[in-house]
Amino acid sequence: MIKRAVFLDRDGVICKEKNLFYGGKPILRPEDFEWIYGSKTALRELKELNFKTFVVTNQSSISKGILNFKQFMRINQPIIEEHPEIHFYCCPHRREENCSCRKPKIKFLLQAKKEHGVSLEDSYVIGDKTQDILMGKNAGCKTILVRTGYGGRDELYKVKYDFEVRDFLEAVRFLR
Repeated sequence: MIKRAVFLDRDGVICKEKNLFYGGKPILRPEDFEWIYGSKTALRELKELNFKTFVVTNQSSISKGILNFKQFMRINQPIIEEHPEIHFYCCPHRREENCSCRKPKIKFLLQAKKEHGVSLEDSYVIGDKTQDILMGKNAGCKTILVRTGYGGRDELYKVKYDFEVRDFLEAVRFLR
């Protein structure tokens, strides 16, 4: 049986991006977490569609010593409480560390394939940044850019998404 998955960015897709265009601050406390309108419904509908769901996020605040992994997981409690079936993959490194897990690298997608039997060709990456879209392309997934968060305006990478939608909820309804 083919296992389809959806790989989601967190900030800018599920919750509001607090660090938009580097003018804000990263989400460092649970009270900083704020759902994007419709994303709670999107997660519920995604579960009904029987997609394996993974959150793949870069969180350089961890390697900078501003946040630790335990604090990171506490910030994710609103997601975990409603959807304990969701798997989290977090790169704690800064871009300049050149690790193997920071998006747009595909280490976590390959790990999901190995550990959960996911078919990457039958899966989707939903993100608001070009690094999300490039990660999906590099892994052979279909990609959906949401216009929330950065909406692809980060301009880190020159990459073309497969589909563009208003938000995470519209992306999930597109998958029906």
